[in-house]
Amino acid sequence: MTKYLCQFLPLSAAENIPSCNITTKKGVNASLTIVSVAIGAASLAMSMANSVQIGNLQHQVAVVESALSRFSRNVEIHGAQLSKLTLKHIQLTEELEITQQALDDIIPVLDKHSEAITILKTGFERLQFELRHSFLYLAITQICNNELTLDFLSPEDIHNVVYNVIKVGNLTFNSYPGSLPVVQIITKLLFFFAVPRQEQRPYYTYKLLTIPFFHENETIELTRIPRYWAINQVDNTTIEWHHPEESGCDLRLMTSCRDTPPIRTISKDTCLDEIIAKLPLSRCQTTSIPAAKYFLRQLRDNFWITLSPKSLHCVKTPRSDYLSGMQQTWNMNEEIIHPSVSLVNVTQITQLRVLASL
Repeated sequence: MTKYLCQFLPLSAAENIPSCNITTKKGVNASLTIVSVAIGAASLAMSMANSVQIGNLQHQVAVVESALSRFSRNVEIHGAQLSKLTLKHIQLTEELEITQQALDDIIPVLDKHSEAITILKTGFERLQFELRHSFLYLAITQICNNELTLDFLSPEDIHNVVYNVIKVGNLTFNSYPGSLPVVQIITKLLFFFAVPRQEQRPYYTYKLLTIPFFHENETIELTRIPRYWAINQVDNTTIEWHHPEESGCDLRLMTSCRDTPPIRTISKDTCLDEIIAKLPLSRCQTTSIPAAKYFLRQLRDNFWITLSPKSLHCVKTPRSDYLSGMQQTWNMNEEIIHPSVSLVNVTQITQLRVLASL
């Protein structure tokens, strides 16, 4: 029986014949169609969902790629910085190696310097020891020669003695080239007042200053006059110094000589003896000097000697440095008339102006 005859059979019989089971096949196809439609719809939904997810994934991938690119750039930047740091580290390492080498080279030099300092310290201590002993030896020698000295003291003690005497005595000294050391001056003062000698003969020492004078319309000045002259008024003996520096003498602040000139009695053999005895000057030598209206000679400090053929008309005025403007305006100058030879005291706050020779 073929499928073309199945329509003539009852459905119950036709169901048992595979080729005539038309109803059953149609049902299966319908269900398959429904299933297929459902599967397609599901597939479409899943496809759409997958599309959305793929879009999201693509967006996330793009975000990740952007982040990765930024990270890559950061990595490159950090790599460049690391390379720079590496170069700097290499340079620092090289510099540290050079510094270490320099330190290694300096250490032997420092060791030598330390040895040299130790030697110098030892030598300095030995020198201090020898210096103290040399002062002591010198003091013993001076004491054995009956010379008064303070050299047996240590330099620190001598310093304390000298400055205590200056402070207690309120002493002041004028400094000038070739002056005695302060320790010698203080030593001489201490021994002079503390250890007086009964047999000592005091000499009064004077500084002699020659000044021009007018004689028969000529200006002349004495020569070969000693610069310093000392006299003992008890026995009228004198000492003269023409060139005190040659004898190692310092007569400006305190009389001190290495070699004392000969002591002689006042006679009439020299010009100075005639001047002292007020006798006619027959042994004096003179020299001519250029003529002038007046002559000035500084005796010492603020004392001056004036010399002129006639009396001098002077004005004594205060120095402008010590006056205010009002004082200068109302100040009255003091007029002074000096004789031909006079001693003038000009203080630090005054000045003397010569107006004319009367």
